[in-house]
Amino acid sequence: MIFMDNMKEKRKINVLFVIIHMEMGGSEHLVWDLIRNLDRSVFRPHVAWFYQEKPLQEFLDLDVPLFFIPKINRLDLSVMGELSGIIKDNEINVVNAHHYLSLVYSFYGCKLKNRSKLIYTEHSEWEVQAISGKWLFVGRRLLRYTDAVVGISSKVTKCLQDTFRLPGNKICTIVN
Repeated sequence: MIFMDNMKEKRKINVLFVIIHMEMGGSEHLVWDLIRNLDRSVFRPHVAWFYQEKPLQEFLDLDVPLFFIPKINRLDLSVMGELSGIIKDNEINVVNAHHYLSLVYSFYGCKLKNRSKLIYTEHSEWEVQAISGKWLFVGRRLLRYTDAVVGISSKVTKCLQDTFRLPGNKICTIVN
């Protein structure tokens, strides 16, 4: 019987939600709400974040694996390595990166090291509009290989599509 239970566990879709910080803002509330409502017989959610080490009680109450990865340097390559290890060790099938920073740090471990699916969810027009120079160039390259891009409103979706020159079949709107 234990063997069959383990087989059922292995068939679940392991999802890693990557957020920037552990404070209850709009994107964190959305992730918390998504996890609360996921069918746990199908999905096994996990959460990783970069700032505010102590997890919120709301996330602790979800009873899911939580991973704090301290981001210290401006471009912190160790964060990419740690995320890659989390993806591998937890057999993550899908990474849902919320905001551009999470996308940049998730890409290496998700697409280059582990071949997981990567979904980028953006919550803010102004954050997209603030991406410029080399980071705009990097984003256009990363999003070519990202499996899906989600805007939380039609305005955010349009901004993403225009800024990164995304084809319509790669991007969608899921209203927050």
